[in-house]
Amino acid sequence: MGGGFSATGTWQWRRGRHARDLSLLAGSGLVCFELVELSWIGFQPLEAVFTLVGVTVCALAAGAET
Repeated sequence: MGGGFSATGTWQWRRGRHARDLSLLAGSGLVCFELVELSWIGFQPLEAVFTLVGVTVCALAAGAET
């Protein structure tokens, strides 16, 4: 999560090409990862927090101006 989101944030800050799409991909990737982890090891409270982070990133990216 750290490296991918750091790269995405840097790309966003530099106003790189397709930065919004990259943010949507990073957020949805995090949500998908947490869903797989949920099915693999069961519920952990931190998974809910990370899922919320992924959903928030997707919502902010979807509502961002281009």
